[in-house]
Amino acid sequence: MPETKSKKHNYNSEKLPPCSDSSRQTQRSVFVQVNSCKNPDCDNYNVPIEPHLKSKAFSKCGNDYKLNLNLDTNEIRFQCLKCNSWATIYNNKAIYDEYLGISGYFDGMSRANFCRNDKCKNYYLKVEDHPDAYYKNGKTKTELQKYKCKACLANFTEYDRVSKTWKGQKTHHKNRMIFKLLVSQVSLRGIIDATEIGTSTLYAKIDFFYEQCRKFSQAKEKKIVNTDFKSLKISSDHQFYQTNWRARGDDEYNVQLYNLSSADNNSGYVFISSLNFDPEAISDAINTDAHHNGDIDKPVPLREYARYILDADFDTNPELEKESPVKSRVRGKPTTGMQIYKNYTMFAHFFYLRQILGKTKYLTLYNDYDGILRSVIGSVFVDRINNNKLEAYALSFDYHHKLKYRADKEEVTQFAQQRFEKIKDENPQLKYLDDFDAKCKLVELDFDNATIKNNEKWHYHPTPGAEEPGKRIWWITERKGVAIEDISADIITASNHGVDRFFQTCRRKLSFFERTNKKVGNQKDKQKNWSQYGAYDPSTLVKLLEIMRVYYNFVGRKGVKITPAQKLGIVKKAYDINDILYFK
Repeated sequence: MPETKSKKHNYNSEKLPPCSDSSRQTQRSVFVQVNSCKNPDCDNYNVPIEPHLKSKAFSKCGNDYKLNLNLDTNEIRFQCLKCNSWATIYNNKAIYDEYLGISGYFDGMSRANFCRNDKCKNYYLKVEDHPDAYYKNGKTKTELQKYKCKACLANFTEYDRVSKTWKGQKTHHKNRMIFKLLVSQVSLRGIIDATEIGTSTLYAKIDFFYEQCRKFSQAKEKKIVNTDFKSLKISSDHQFYQTNWRARGDDEYNVQLYNLSSADNNSGYVFISSLNFDPEAISDAINTDAHHNGDIDKPVPLREYARYILDADFDTNPELEKESPVKSRVRGKPTTGMQIYKNYTMFAHFFYLRQILGKTKYLTLYNDYDGILRSVIGSVFVDRINNNKLEAYALSFDYHHKLKYRADKEEVTQFAQQRFEKIKDENPQLKYLDDFDAKCKLVELDFDNATIKNNEKWHYHPTPGAEEPGKRIWWITERKGVAIEDISADIITASNHGVDRFFQTCRRKLSFFERTNKKVGNQKDKQKNWSQYGAYDPSTLVKLLEIMRVYYNFVGRKGVKITPAQKLGIVKKAYDINDILYFK
């Protein structure tokens, strides 16, 4: 593919990011090295790029690769010289850090007992896991255990789980009602009026609900990690949310955030929802440090803060304005929260899926189409692909049909069904098969007639549903040794209905996630307009997404006889909101 010619840069040893630093060893640790060929049929598949031993020229690398710097997007791309495929270089450590963030690692560490001196060898080593690294040093007046680190002699006190959890919950008798209103499409102003509480109290309760949901789900989801579900069909899709979070105090632009979610198609259980936003990042400090350490002058994958979208990126990368023309906030006081490059969120998201479903024998992934899907899937699930224990597909639809009335959608579906029945009657190989087997056989017979676009082979579904008009499927993990006969059933059953149901629930039940008013959305630049449903603080979206995910998975409610968690088999009963609120 054509690439922008690079200037003669010489980054020496810095031209390639190293593999991830897994020094923070936990049960969530993963080794990240995504900079290798993504073609399973190539001899270089999963062989990482290495610096050239004899040449320091930027383009030359070891293991039969060459590099190219795209000056327009400030990205580094590489070509495998064995199969001539191109891919983008990513910062492995940044992917690992993003994975730790979405996996709940930092949430858990905020409640853990360990040495807080980041220069000490015991930093991040929990007292519970490494008791020999610490002395017990008496107790406080409230009977909390005090510790002293044996390495640096620093003192710290155990986390106060009771008072920290219930701090600010004086009106806890209203918690259940507030929780129900939050997940019933009632605005925050409506909740304040209905329950007669203050704004600060409401936000404190959202923080409390989020904390309780995180602890509840982490306790219940431990079973997922140790369970072999035999076979799972998982659908992944993304949504964009418009917010009223201003980039600068008087900036004309608002922020659009990206959410990637994955759910089991059979049970509907949502494993993870990932927003490309870090609520803990201090934007002023990171942007200032990026100027001092030279990050803004480096290509994105070579930066210390590679996963963050910096202020300077919007001045140099026009591609960002197509997605979300927003700079991080700059006001009179330091503010928290920064946007993440969505590609890094996507890598971290699938690394998390790989870890929690590690015991499951076979996975089938259905993903809404994205240009980097092959890079992500091919890098994250190398072992499964090599062992034929995973197949991945991208789905695409004719979205213009969704503007039609329901009757029009059903008419298109009926026409497709009639056309299939006609083909079946006229073809002797299909005539005596049942409908499902006939559809599989039709896919096999028509496999070589795929629509090819950008080296991607798209196969049209013979009978797409009314909600999935023009459905077509790209077999991402196509490779030698796996025949179309082995996966034709996957193509026929390809669907994103598992995650789509969750997205529809979020749209209907969370006021912040409601679609922007059509009149506003049709204006020339909707990102310059205030959204009547948009949040002013994106961290609220992070919390509400997790609250809704846990509520959707575990809580019994009207119209839901069996919860997704029960269907998946990780719990035996439907839970009540109080089970979450009072979980310890």
